[in-house]
Amino acid sequence: MDEQRNLNPPVASTGADPRPDREAPEAGEAGAITCHLPSGRRGKISPQLRRDLERRMNRIEGQVRGIKGMIDAGAYCDDILHQITAVQNALSAVARLILESHIRTCVIPRLKEDDPDILEEFLRTVRAMMRTGV
Repeated sequence: MDEQRNLNPPVASTGADPRPDREAPEAGEAGAITCHLPSGRRGKISPQLRRDLERRMNRIEGQVRGIKGMIDAGAYCDDILHQITAVQNALSAVARLILESHIRTCVIPRLKEDDPDILEEFLRTVRAMMRTGV
């Protein structure tokens, strides 16, 4: 009976280290990319981090499709819940990478510029992330 329970193979979790291969340059270093532009809000993510995030999001998209297939096929609820947990963990890893990049490329430079709005903006973001368990 256990063989019938797992009709769909489990979707692999992204157990990899969520950090990119190379650290992003510190604010003010050569090659640093900042996200604060005088004309408004615009994020800048390094090309390497962007590729990593795209790979991770493609994998997550496949995991979500797999979960939908499991539901459509009537898979065992516990198996579906485990796959949902894997997707949530993978999304949390993506959020942590973006948060780290945001701190390095946006928050620190704006703090150094004495931007009065950055601290409250950042605290709002962290509070929201904590509510969702990221």
